[in-house]
Formats: sequence, structure tokens, C-alpha cells
Amino acid sequence: MILLKVFTMIWATAITLMDCVDAAPIDSRQFYARMTIGYRTVSAEQARQYNRDGRISFDAARALGNQIGVGVYTTPGPGQWPGNPGDWYCQITARKSTMKKIDKLWIPREYWWNIGGMYDYAESNFPSIDLDYTMRLSLIADYEHLTQLLIPTYLLSGHGLDLKVTCKEDWRSLPDTTEVDYYFWPKVHGTPQ
Repeated sequence: MILLKVFTMIWATAITLMDCVDAAPIDSRQFYARMTIGYRTVSAEQARQYNRDGRISFDAARALGNQIGVGVYTTPGPGQWPGNPGDWYCQITARKSTMKKIDKLWIPREYWWNIGGMYDYAESNFPSIDLDYTMRLSLIADYEHLTQLLIPTYLLSGHGLDLKVTCKEDWRSLPDTTEVDYYFWPKVHGTPQ
């Protein structure tokens, strides 16, 4: 008898929950909508790998520096990073709904090239964010007329971003060449530079 009552309660709860789900207005286009989050200038070899895999990846052997952390660096517009002759241009997109939820943090100049100081700064001033899962923004050292976005390695695979990349030999051939405005994204912390 008790088993029958428990089963009936579980069944009634399940039916109620299904009714709630049916009534919830969900637009799948919102879930799958994409946005450009930045552009990269990379070697032809790296571009071919990106195009083959359809996603970005971090290769420590190719990393030139870690100004604001370890991961993949982007610029807001295509071809803004000078690169080398023969380099290709890549557009990086992510799931828009997830990008709205992810924290972003401007890293002050005094913490550039100082990973420990960067973590101390974040913990002291923004205790609710986890810097490992926070995209970081700054000006580019020695190219301070340009802004950069760092996608930390922890965010490169998973966390709902669904990062995708398309690379072309000519940046004008990319699916989208609109410059990204990092200054007006949601959930950006710190002082813009």
C-alpha cells in the first residue's frame, strides 16, 4: 500500500512537471543563436587545422606570450593583429545566450605579465568571479591602440560556449567582418582601458 502511494505521488509530480515544461515558452533560435566574439591572425598551417577541426584550440608551443593569461587571444576586428606574410584570418563565434552569462574582466596595466597579481586583483575586487572561467580584456602591449580578448583555456572546450572558427586567406572573405564592441558586452567588470 505504501509503495502504491509513493508511486502515485511520483507519477503526479512527473505529470505536473511535464505540464510546466509544455507551458514554458522556449524559442530554440535563442539557444542556438551565435555571435562573433573576435578575430585571430594565424599561420596558414594553424588556419588549416582550425578549419579542419571547426574549433579553436590552444597550443602552448605557438604561444608568444601571456600578457593577461593563458589561452587564445583575439582582437575585435579582422586583421588587426599584424601577423606575418602569408598569415590567414579567422572569425570566432560562440553561442550568444552563453556569452551573455559569462563574466568578462578588464585587466589593469599594472597586472599585465603578472599572473599571480592578476588573480589577487580579481579576488580582492571581484570575489564573485572565478578568473579561470572569466574572459579577460586589455589593450595589447606595444600596440595600445588595439584591444584584445583572452579566452582562457578552461573555456575553450565546453561550458556551453560552443566555440566555432572559420579561417580565410583574405579577411574580406570571412562570413562576418563586423568589428566587435567589447565595451558594451554584458557582465563586464573592471575599468575599460
